[in-house]
Amino acid sequence: MVDVNVKALRRIDPLKIVTMKKLYIVILTAFALVSVDGITQCTNTTLDWDFRDFWGQDNTTITSYVSLARCQSQPYVFGSNKLTITHNYSGNNVRGENTTHTGSAGSNGTSGAGADVHFLGNGTITLTFRNPVSNLRFSLFDIDRSHRVQFSAVNGATPVSISLARVSGTTLTLTNNNTTTARVDANTTTIANTSTDATTNVTIAGPVTSVTMVSTLSATCSGTCGTGGDEDRSFWLSDISGCTVSSFPNNYYVVSRPFTGMPGYVITVRNNVFYYVDPATGKAKYLFTDPGHSNINSVSYDPYRRYVYYTYSLSGNAAATQTNPNEKSLRRFHYDMDTFGVLIPNVNSLGIPTYENGVETAAAAFYDDHLYLGIEGGSGLTESNIWRIELNAAQFPVDISQVYSQAPYIGTTRNQDWSDFGINNGVLYDFDAGNAGTGANKDFFNQSLYSGVVTRYLPSGTLIPRQVSVDWTGQLFNVGSPSSLAAGTIAPYNGTNNVGTPRTMTYNGVTVVGSWGDAGEAFRPFCDFGDGPSSYDPDPWSPAVHERDTALRLGPTFDREWLKTSSIDATADGSDEDAIATVPLFDPTSSTYNTQVAVYNNTDTAATVIGWLDYDGNGLFDAGEASAPVSVLPGGSLQNIFLNWSGISSTLPVGAYTYLRIRVVSARYPMNSTHATGYYDGGETEDYRVIVDNMILPITLNWFDAQSAHNNHVNLDWMASEEINLAGYEIERSRDGNSWETLAYLPASEIGDTHQYGWVDRSPYDGSSYYRLKIVGAKGAYKYSDIRTVKINTKPSSIGLSLFPNPATTRTTVTIQTDRARQNAHITIVSASGKRMYYQNSLLTRGGNMITLPIDKVWPAGVYYVQVGLKDETINKELLIRPR
Repeated sequence: MVDVNVKALRRIDPLKIVTMKKLYIVILTAFALVSVDGITQCTNTTLDWDFRDFWGQDNTTITSYVSLARCQSQPYVFGSNKLTITHNYSGNNVRGENTTHTGSAGSNGTSGAGADVHFLGNGTITLTFRNPVSNLRFSLFDIDRSHRVQFSAVNGATPVSISLARVSGTTLTLTNNNTTTARVDANTTTIANTSTDATTNVTIAGPVTSVTMVSTLSATCSGTCGTGGDEDRSFWLSDISGCTVSSFPNNYYVVSRPFTGMPGYVITVRNNVFYYVDPATGKAKYLFTDPGHSNINSVSYDPYRRYVYYTYSLSGNAAATQTNPNEKSLRRFHYDMDTFGVLIPNVNSLGIPTYENGVETAAAAFYDDHLYLGIEGGSGLTESNIWRIELNAAQFPVDISQVYSQAPYIGTTRNQDWSDFGINNGVLYDFDAGNAGTGANKDFFNQSLYSGVVTRYLPSGTLIPRQVSVDWTGQLFNVGSPSSLAAGTIAPYNGTNNVGTPRTMTYNGVTVVGSWGDAGEAFRPFCDFGDGPSSYDPDPWSPAVHERDTALRLGPTFDREWLKTSSIDATADGSDEDAIATVPLFDPTSSTYNTQVAVYNNTDTAATVIGWLDYDGNGLFDAGEASAPVSVLPGGSLQNIFLNWSGISSTLPVGAYTYLRIRVVSARYPMNSTHATGYYDGGETEDYRVIVDNMILPITLNWFDAQSAHNNHVNLDWMASEEINLAGYEIERSRDGNSWETLAYLPASEIGDTHQYGWVDRSPYDGSSYYRLKIVGAKGAYKYSDIRTVKINTKPSSIGLSLFPNPATTRTTVTIQTDRARQNAHITIVSASGKRMYYQNSLLTRGGNMITLPIDKVWPAGVYYVQVGLKDETINKELLIRPR
């Protein structure tokens, strides 16, 4: 490892006035969803012009990309604070940052003999901080030839004292020093750029939020100016340092912590196909494909809101080998809803310039609810920066700040090429491939977000820094391949100059090649969980959990959840428990139990199914309560199997409830009676509540429903097929699902046949009320219905609505997630002008409802809206129809 002084080795052409760097964008959300470890402290922070870009207006390349208004208001991060530098200079009088002035010894420009911001002549410069800073320090260089600078500072609206100091010499006069009106005046002498005699150190104890400098009386000189040489009214603003309260989280990606036994995945992309990859093995799994383009870049992942951010890359010509300067959109995919969107159609509208390459060929990261996105420069006059874009609560961009900067070229020589960067625990890791074709000028740069200090490490041997992933523990990885014809690899980065053993990335057991264009952060996929009471999954990190395998499941549908959702009726996550049509009653006096289960196994190997029946009622699925395992051979349709229990001994009382768990996994993985909980790659778990009853009554309960009305009473309805010797129904209610009270008794019809009943509870409990029917026979025998749950005086359950595919061409499927059964949904497709194009009425069931909507070929392509009207609300979802 070689730890090198960055200032000494920074490859800057001293004759070059302005360079431009690669642009990166950081998007801040206005709120955090979870609490993670972090440090809040008043840290000395430096805005170092060696790693920031200050736009000038002194050449046509810059002015073609950066407007005067953007040049005159330039925002920067300052720790986690924000500093905006405004001025009224224009044209050649604002030259950007350069290294022309070198007399910086003893100055407050703490980074030493590096780049500083170059101005000419008279004008006003203001530094404005979003939050107060203390011990603010900077310098003005080359204040000579009658030049005067008047200072003022405030904290909010309160004036603050300013302390000025000369570094050397006697050419500067300090007036009103250590007051709120401090001033520096130069005599008529011209001072050389190599001298410290014209340096003014500025220190403000603070706290301070704004500092203004008014430059006047500057003069020019040529030919007979003395030892200082000619004077063109140039002066420079140094690096800016101060103490600001900053907070950055540790362990930010822990939200993607895998369950015990599950890999800790990270996101990657090959061409336009996104994967999540196990870094320990290189095994990749499919996430999604963006069909809109063939190459993707600038990938990052928000693990809290589950958005994948990215840009299109290499869209400059038909061969897709060049970039397109007109491609300026920032895109995202919402993993929850399986929908594509454009967050920002044109980043220029936010005040972020794009250069020769548009937004196409840079990098991205997501950390501390901020999105960092790259926009690359492409010549000796265009540089590269990192920006911070703040999002409001509605997730729309509202503000920007520059974070970091590097120069991609010195003249025509490739000096730097940001492969990617990642962030963890308050440190930004810049992976610089340099001139990747030759391996020259490659670097790892580590920047502290607290202090702004950058450390450079030279990569070991032939190692090339490539794309960056970071897993849930904060471990960074070097990801990618040397060409589109080579295999992609993933290797752990050691934080300085080297990586560990690389793993070849494979998909379905095959090494795949292509453009591994970028990589992202820690990812945990949606899974299936059991949804019985929490006691059945006592270890929250080792519940019954399965990754999704569309070819192996229980019943017709598969559930997708972020976390286990428990409920007393084992239906908290909807109606996906569909492998058992009717759950058999459990007779506690019998030594056997069996149930029929529908299994779908369209894989290339057998599957194993086991059930657990909690017949001792201890709230656990014990190994002794497992059924005999059943092997299910591959097939293209649902197969019905039977699970059987024998030797049962139970003391559960009639009228009680217990629970049943069914699991299916591939026979590739071991599953036996001890595996009622734990992780499996593929398969599914379903939990059911089982009624304990040994009575046979002359009735079939067709359905039983309970729904709140007007949030102040509950309508109970049921339908039953009866015989004549049925007495009636007792309606029971409970606060907790355990202790019950009788509300009413409804006699059964005196004649057989199918009948419908209803009753209204006009004084339900606040919060949750549990309802069941006690079905009573003519001779006193009875049994219970299943339980229904209703919530009163709480926020109504939200209706989940999604469309797929979207955009669509011939049809789209609307998925409606609801916790209510038997409610009508009025589904309409309307055009952007409000014209109704299609309508249908559907009866919803509890859980997920998938309804296919046709798209008529005569409808013009464009934006439409799918409206779902329910009893209490109407929900709209935008639908984009593409040409056929």
